[in-house]
Amino acid sequence: MLYQSGIPKPHLAARHKVSLVLNMSYEQPVDFARFNHAANQTPPMQIVNPIFDGPISTVDMDRVHWLASFAADHIRGGGVVLSHCQMGWNRSGLVSGLTMLELGFQGDIVKTIQEARGRGALSNVGFRNYLQLLQEGLPRDEALDALTRPRGRALDSTRMDIAMLEEEIEAMSDEQLQEWLDRMGF
Repeated sequence: MLYQSGIPKPHLAARHKVSLVLNMSYEQPVDFARFNHAANQTPPMQIVNPIFDGPISTVDMDRVHWLASFAADHIRGGGVVLSHCQMGWNRSGLVSGLTMLELGFQGDIVKTIQEARGRGALSNVGFRNYLQLLQEGLPRDEALDALTRPRGRALDSTRMDIAMLEEEIEAMSDEQLQEWLDRMGF
């Protein structure tokens, strides 16, 4: 089982018997011990690997692929994985998508993640396009090259696709919108 979220709530991780947490956030690791202790469970193993939510060229993709492979092996062995970052959209979406590829997922990965996490998920154009190119069968190196080589309009961009976020933004209160803008650095 694979879950994806923003900063996780330990009691929910304990309820779902999460045994491996992949943390792509720059935040401090979450303390799961007291919630797991109350549920008579061993706290999950945590791997902290902060990823910058920006151009894919700034990401150590060998490490990210290793995380996805490790997560897929853990799931195949009966484990439950939680992939998370700050908002639960881009960095965790990249790792979740790669894990799904490792597991042989046949559907549209980007669409599946966006349906589960909201239309803001995988709004990082580079991450989204990378997953799509891999799912189309392009080898890893060629997919990265296609996204990072100079051309007229680079696909690798930190711009948020505002059209994709329109519904979420409209549904936010003024306070939620300001908090989101602050977190995004605007």
